[in-house]
Amino acid sequence: AIVGSVGRYKDFTRSFLPLKNADERRWAAVGAIAKGLQGFPPIEVYQIGDVYFVLDGNHRVSVARQLDAKYIEAYVTKIQTKVPLARDIHADDLALKAEYADFLTYTNLDQLRPEADLTMSIPGGYRKLRDQIEEHRYYMGLRHQREIPLNEAVLDWYETIYLPIIGMIHRQDLLNAFPNRTVTDLYLWISEYRAVIRRGDVNQLEEDIAELPAKLAILPYEDVDALILNAEYANFLEHTRIQDIRPDADLRVTAPGRYRELEKQIDIHHYFMGLEYQRDVPYQEAVAHWYDTIYLPLVSFICKRGMLRDFPNRTATDLYLWILEYRTDLEKRLGWRIQPEAAATDLVHTFSGAPERVLSRMGEKVLDALTPDELESGPATGAWRKEEVTARRTDRLFTGILVPISGSDQGWMALDQAILMARYEKSHIYGLHVMPSQTPKAREKAAAIQSEFTRRCDAVGVQGELAIETGSLARTICDRARWTDLVVLNLTHPQKFQPFGKLKSDFRTILRRCSRPVLAVPRVSPDLRRVLLAYDGSPKADEALFVGAYLSGHLNLALVVITVKDVGRTSVEALSLAREYLLRRKVQATFVEQTGPVGDAILATADAQACDLILMGGYGLSPVLEMMFGSTVDNILRTSQRPTLICR
Repeated sequence: AIVGSVGRYKDFTRSFLPLKNADERRWAAVGAIAKGLQGFPPIEVYQIGDVYFVLDGNHRVSVARQLDAKYIEAYVTKIQTKVPLARDIHADDLALKAEYADFLTYTNLDQLRPEADLTMSIPGGYRKLRDQIEEHRYYMGLRHQREIPLNEAVLDWYETIYLPIIGMIHRQDLLNAFPNRTVTDLYLWISEYRAVIRRGDVNQLEEDIAELPAKLAILPYEDVDALILNAEYANFLEHTRIQDIRPDADLRVTAPGRYRELEKQIDIHHYFMGLEYQRDVPYQEAVAHWYDTIYLPLVSFICKRGMLRDFPNRTATDLYLWILEYRTDLEKRLGWRIQPEAAATDLVHTFSGAPERVLSRMGEKVLDALTPDELESGPATGAWRKEEVTARRTDRLFTGILVPISGSDQGWMALDQAILMARYEKSHIYGLHVMPSQTPKAREKAAAIQSEFTRRCDAVGVQGELAIETGSLARTICDRARWTDLVVLNLTHPQKFQPFGKLKSDFRTILRRCSRPVLAVPRVSPDLRRVLLAYDGSPKADEALFVGAYLSGHLNLALVVITVKDVGRTSVEALSLAREYLLRRKVQATFVEQTGPVGDAILATADAQACDLILMGGYGLSPVLEMMFGSTVDNILRTSQRPTLICR
C-alpha cells in the first residue's frame, strides 16, 4: 500500500488530497489526463518492506485513489531495513537512513573510520558526497600518476577535505546558526559550491567560514538560492580569472547551475583554439578570446536591442545563455544554421511578457486565422531594416540568403544567382525545398535536390544547407524568411493579366507577406556592375534607396537613380530627396528624370544605362486595388529579363 510521500508530505493529506489551491488546480488537470486515452506515466516510489512512499507522482496517486483504482504503474526503488515501520513515520527519515546505509556500503567508511558520523537531514546529499569522493579520486590519480583504490581515496577525502572543514565549522560554532541541520549538511553546502575545497586547498577557507553566520543570519537551508548563486559566481570568477582579464565584466545569472554552462563553453572554445592555432593555448588566453569574440558581441546586441526591458528580472548573461539554447532548438527544428542575433530577435518576439508584445502576438494569431494569405499586407514597411540591420554586429547587409528550389532546370537559376550574390557578400545560403506531400516519389525527388544543392555550393566554395518541408509554398517561404536577409525566387511564369489569377499567385503572396527583400530572377545576371534604382519618394522606395546606397557604397556597384513624372505624381521632389540621402552617405550616383508610363520608363532607362539589376519598392496599394488597377511592380516582373530586387 502507498502510505506516504517523500519531501511533499506537508502538501497532501494522509489520503493524498492536495492542501494548497495551486495543487488543487494541478490535481484537476492530472485528473483530466487520467481520463484520457493514454492515461498518465508511471510514478516513482520507495518500497520499504510492504509499504510504498511516493517520490514523484503525488497528484497521480491522489487522482487514482479518487477514481478507485486498485493499481498504478510505478518505478520502484527497494530499500532494505530491519526496522519495523510505524504507520505515522515520515518516509524522508527512512529514505535518509537507507541512503546513508548505501553510502557506507559504497565507501566502507564505517569500517575505515568507525568514529565517523556523516548523518544528514536532506535526501539526495549522500549521492553528492559520493560524487565528491570520485572526483577526489580522479585528481589523486592525476597527481600520483597511478590508479587509486577506492578505500585510499575515501580515507584521503575524509582526512584532508571533510575533517578540516568540519573542524572549521565547529570552531566557528556554525551549528547554532542552523539548529535543524547537521554538521555534514553544512559541509555539503559549503563544499558543493567551492572549487577550492574540491581541489583540496582548504587553508584559505576558515576566514570565509567565519563570516557565514553574519551573512546568512538564520536562513533555512532550503532558501539559499541567492547564496548558492553568489558562491557559484565566486567559484566561476576564481576558476576563469575573468575579472583580472576583463575588469568590467559582469556575468551574473539568476538561476543556479548556469555558470557550469559558461565554463563548458569556455572549455570547448579553448579546445578549438588549440586546434586552430596548432599550439597549447593558455586557459586565461582562451577565456579572454571567448569573452571578446563570443560572449561580448551577443551581449552587446542584447543591450543595443533593449532586450532586458522585455525580461526585467533577468540579466544579460541569462539572456545570452537562453538565446544560445533557443538557437540550438531552432537549428534542430529548422535544419538550418541560425545566427545568434536572429534567434535573439525571435526569442523576444515569442516569449516576452511585455504587454505590447503579448497583444502583438494575439493580434497576429487572430489576423492570420481570419485573413487569407493572398490578402495579408505583411509586416510594416521598413521592419527588416529597423529590427535586424541596424542592430547587427556585421557591416554586411545580406548575411543569409533564402533560395526556394523546385528541382526543375529553370528553378536552379535562382540558386545560381544567389551564389553570385553570396560571393559578393560572403553570405550563407539557406536552400528550401517544399514538398506538396510526403509520398515516396516526393521524398526521392527531395533527396536528389539535396545532393545537387550540396554539389553546386561545394563547387564554388559557398556555404549552404538545404531544408526540406511539406506544406504551402508561399506560407513556408514567408515563415522561414525571417531567419535570413534576402529571398531569391525564380520567376519562370509572368504575372497573369487576369485579376483573380494575380490574386492567387504564390509569387504575389510572397511579395506581400515576406518580411525580407525579394530578388526575382527571370534569368541569371552573371556580372552585377550597374544598378537601376526606381525611386518615387514612397516609404517602400526609401527602403530600396537604403539598399541601393549599400550596394554602391559597400560593393562598389554603379548606381543610377530614376524618377518618373506621371499623372498625379511629381519627380522633382523625389529626386531631390534621393540626392540628399546619397550625398550624406558619400555615395555617387547618376540621376535620371523621365516622364510617361512608369514601367516603360524604368525598362527603357535600364536598357539605356546598361543596368544589370533593377531595384524598387514593393506594392503600394492594397491587394484588391492592385488586382483591379495593376501596378508598376507587376509590369516590371512581366516584362523585364533582368533580376529585380523588390524591397518593402
